[in-house]
Amino acid sequence: MSKHQEMAAETPEKTTDEVADLERILVITLGKDQYGIPLPQVREVVAVTDFTPIPHSQPFFKGIMNLRGSVISVIDFRIKLKILPSSNTSENAIVILDLGTHTFGCIVDSVDCVHSVRRTEIGDSPDIESGKKANFLAGVIQREKSLILLLDTEKCLEVQDLNLIKNQSLSPKTAA
Repeated sequence: MSKHQEMAAETPEKTTDEVADLERILVITLGKDQYGIPLPQVREVVAVTDFTPIPHSQPFFKGIMNLRGSVISVIDFRIKLKILPSSNTSENAIVILDLGTHTFGCIVDSVDCVHSVRRTEIGDSPDIESGKKANFLAGVIQREKSLILLLDTEKCLEVQDLNLIKNQSLSPKTAA
């Protein structure tokens, strides 16, 4: 028996219920902390490239970029969430998110890994600011000695932010 076959024999098969209970998240770093984005919302990760700034836009809205012929709005999650960015490095990336009606890119300090977690491992989001829920957080995941804050990407952005992204990406729909 080969080493691969031995390992496969030792790994128990997951039941349908166990697989259904798992949530896969993309772990990113913003500032000094780790955050998670539900993997089904992530279309792809690309290197930071040039983007065209849009005058008179919000500071977190960095502009638009050409992604293989499609115009994609780019925001900086660090600025939007008031997180001090780590210095710009080669690890900076743009995570392309697809939220159904909106597709946009988010600048992050780094993309770390993909974790599979059981839904029961996701704790409630913390109370902040005199009892208010941190509504941009979907929960908290404990990993060994660290915490991963699970982002609710739609709630990170306000309605006017989503409309700005939609409007900037609409004209023109494709780039030369």
